[in-house]
Amino acid sequence: MEASNVLVSVIVIGFNGRPYLPRTLEALANQTLCRREHVEIILVDNASTDGTIKLVRDQFPDVLPIGLSENIGYYRAFERAAENARGRFVVVMPQDMLAHEECLAELVRPALADPRVGVVVPSIINPGSEVYEQLRLSGHVEGYGKFYISSLGQVRYSTGRDGRCSLTLATIGPLLFNRKLREECGFYFDPGWSHYAGDWEAGLRAALLGYLPVWNPESVVYHLGEEDKRQLDVGVLARYATGARDQFLVYYKLTGRREFLLTLPLLCAGLPAKALELRTTRALRAGLAIASVCALPFVLVAAFLKRGSVESSRQAMERSRRAPPGWLLRSLLAPPRMVRWEDESAARSGSAGAQD
Repeated sequence: MEASNVLVSVIVIGFNGRPYLPRTLEALANQTLCRREHVEIILVDNASTDGTIKLVRDQFPDVLPIGLSENIGYYRAFERAAENARGRFVVVMPQDMLAHEECLAELVRPALADPRVGVVVPSIINPGSEVYEQLRLSGHVEGYGKFYISSLGQVRYSTGRDGRCSLTLATIGPLLFNRKLREECGFYFDPGWSHYAGDWEAGLRAALLGYLPVWNPESVVYHLGEEDKRQLDVGVLARYATGARDQFLVYYKLTGRREFLLTLPLLCAGLPAKALELRTTRALRAGLAIASVCALPFVLVAAFLKRGSVESSRQAMERSRRAPPGWLLRSLLAPPRMVRWEDESAARSGSAGAQD
């Protein structure tokens, strides 16, 4: 198969994922897009100890397995596989996501229709405790879900057909990249971020570089492995603290110093507000919100001490960004707007200034 004939490369990042991977890979193999286009599926495994690579080789011969000798993290593993991905578009798929049979076809449709589209996000449906056998992997899909960025700079999850949000999409979980984004930046995901921070940094970076990050609700994935937040262990709290630090660093990287300082009060208010929105018990939400307020000075100091690690990329971003100064702050404060891909594409077509 010639590289130019591969339309989509799907990269699944795995780590001890035997409970999920068979169904994840089977759903990808049954995509309607695979019946009419060349699609390659790559499984990059972060040094699993549960026999993941053997399972893939034995049961999914059409999947290319890449076994790593050590766990190098989610983003670095993806970038390692992306180096050899041959597709015109590259899809990242976590190991615990089950794709509707039209998922890839609908994910690539906006990117084929508009060359300015840099990132496409599907609807993510969290089934919770539902019986997975009852999930609808073909035919009509009931319910939509998307992550977006609130007016306080926090990632939020919303359900329903309404395509409005305050800023832009938070590219959490599965998404499609246009290869042009990697050619311009040298990577899809900046590997220096903690998990999730790198996801939505990629979407914001694409928007600031003049690409369209869009949401196509007709592309659907089901999240099988949602984390149980009713009990917050030390690991969850540590990831929450690291994510809070990296949130400040993401905005520092993507904005000028003046814009960052003006945005900082919103981000500080957003940290305890985010804790109050977690899907856990009321007592844990209240406790985490109080802890967030108490920990805020330490989080800010940690971000300040690590700012040197993003300084060079911040300066490079200032030179290459096409969005006008202050765009990010104005977007945070703007009224909710539509982000479904047809509406976003039409809006950009009528406003050349948005691409400056």
